[in-house]
Amino acid sequence: MKAKKLPLCNFNSEDELTSILYNKMIVEEMKGGLLIVENNLVLFANEAFYSMHGFSSDSVPRTKFLDFVANEFHNEFKEKLQDMIDRNSSQIRIEYSRLHKDGRKIPTELRGNTIPSDNGRAFVGICLDIKDRRQSEEELKQLKELSENILSSSYDSITVIDQKGSIIYFSPASEKITHYKKEEVIGKSLSMFYRDKELLKKRLELIEKTKGPVSYEAVILDREGGEHIMFISRSPLKDRKGNFIGSVGVCKDITERRLMEERIRERERLAYIGQLTTLLAHEIRNPLSSVKMNVQILAKKLNLSGNDRRRIEIVDSEIKKLEIILEEVLNFAKPMKLSLEMEDVNEIVEEVLDTLGEKINEKYIMIEKNLSGNLPKILLDRGKIEQAVLNIVLNSIDALRPNGHIKVITEVGEVLEEQIIKVTISDNGIGIADVDLRSIFEQFYTTKLQGTGLGLTNVKKVIEAHGGFIRVDSELGRGTSVYMFLRGR
Repeated sequence: MKAKKLPLCNFNSEDELTSILYNKMIVEEMKGGLLIVENNLVLFANEAFYSMHGFSSDSVPRTKFLDFVANEFHNEFKEKLQDMIDRNSSQIRIEYSRLHKDGRKIPTELRGNTIPSDNGRAFVGICLDIKDRRQSEEELKQLKELSENILSSSYDSITVIDQKGSIIYFSPASEKITHYKKEEVIGKSLSMFYRDKELLKKRLELIEKTKGPVSYEAVILDREGGEHIMFISRSPLKDRKGNFIGSVGVCKDITERRLMEERIRERERLAYIGQLTTLLAHEIRNPLSSVKMNVQILAKKLNLSGNDRRRIEIVDSEIKKLEIILEEVLNFAKPMKLSLEMEDVNEIVEEVLDTLGEKINEKYIMIEKNLSGNLPKILLDRGKIEQAVLNIVLNSIDALRPNGHIKVITEVGEVLEEQIIKVTISDNGIGIADVDLRSIFEQFYTTKLQGTGLGLTNVKKVIEAHGGFIRVDSELGRGTSVYMFLRGR
């Protein structure tokens, strides 16, 4: 291979030039384009340099180095070369686009050093084709962007932790579920989100021991203390040598699914209980009616007095109680049918308090009302909502000692951007123990000696039939608050 020496070369002999370029064999076998440049003039270039630009050394129309460089890189080259000379620096490395004979611009890297020359300093460099490297870099960049887009678009929460359990990646879905920003949790222990921290510890130990994935369910806490039932699949994270360095978790929020399954089971249970109670109620009602009728006949015909008459009155009273219980059972068992009209909730509350005025006065209970003046009318079954409010207020009265206090509040609010009416009934009565609070809406569950255990069950049924929901907060010895949220229909 013949190295081309241009007429403007300032070296005294070709031997001197070749000695600078180490030796002819190395020059000829180089795959990179080797050249010497002085003041932008190409003093020497090997065949590979011309070939990578689409020329041969015997037919080169250009003698200036920048003629081989895309225009947008000219200023950068000039500045860096001049800076190198000014600072007497010996090395340079520049990435640029070279001009091919056919007009293509091809990614190239120039590496080189300055050497002394007759006119000061010349530049010896090698041009390397980095098209494949650029392509690989671009592909890696695209792959990285794609991966980030996939992670960012994932509906499921994705977390990555190191061996110590510290968070090193927190996906946007994780932020949405927990209400934490990734900047707030990076570096912190993943256990901060677990209600059962021991569960996480055991699962991480299992992953490290087996070097395989594990799946489990856990309750995850968000920033506000809300609970999310999550199905978690966590897999080991390894480095290039296969060493365990952490784990990756994909977490699916199955709270709604669990609640839906619970609601389905609840409906099935209610349907069964409904059929059973309806059957029993009808079977009991007929003989009970017969007993009631005969007791009333005997009471009229027999001229009873004293304890005998009192016994007949007690029987009649107890029969009436049984009839009330049967009515509650039948109401519970029946499908809820609503007769909807535009109603004012404030009016319903006022009517209930008026109805219970005598009971309230008997115990010298103070009623505090804070009824919103801008409450809109909504579609309600007045009778059923009235019965629900009545039931709640009666429970408060039963829970209060004389001179107790009941507070009733109505207000307008929003839940998930939907307007709702909130009715709050609070008392400072005996309260409800935690163990009982979890079961107050269950059928036939009661702590009262005379209760059926269906009052609050029917209240919940009425509220939910109106598209709303009910919540109860209570503290033993301090009182109870019942919150009814009504959307209307």
